[in-house]
Amino acid sequence: MGTTVFFGGDKSGNSLSQTYNRYGTDVVTHLMDHSIYNNHELYEKIMEQASSSHLIFFDELSEDEFNYVIKEVRLYIANFYPSNDWEKFIMQSWKDELEPIFEKEVRYDEKKSSIDNS
Repeated sequence: MGTTVFFGGDKSGNSLSQTYNRYGTDVVTHLMDHSIYNNHELYEKIMEQASSSHLIFFDELSEDEFNYVIKEVRLYIANFYPSNDWEKFIMQSWKDELEPIFEKEVRYDEKKSSIDNS
């Protein structure tokens, strides 16, 4: 069974969501666990239904929270040195699939989510 990730909506008002297989779900979970887990309130807001209902919600985040998540994942990726195929898959999945979806979302703000402004 897959997990559906709700990102939000694009500038045209279209819903941005994607259903992932187990590997895709594990990538999203890994990225959240390693980038924002210490921010428990925000982490729970996104991940609270991941294990029980197979749903992950980014669409309920404020603009600031949404861009904070992107920034934290980017910081994690920037300091992530994959040592095996699974870790390479995580990095590639972020760059090729997840990051472009986040960037289409209407709340995306390049300045707020940039790691150059840390």
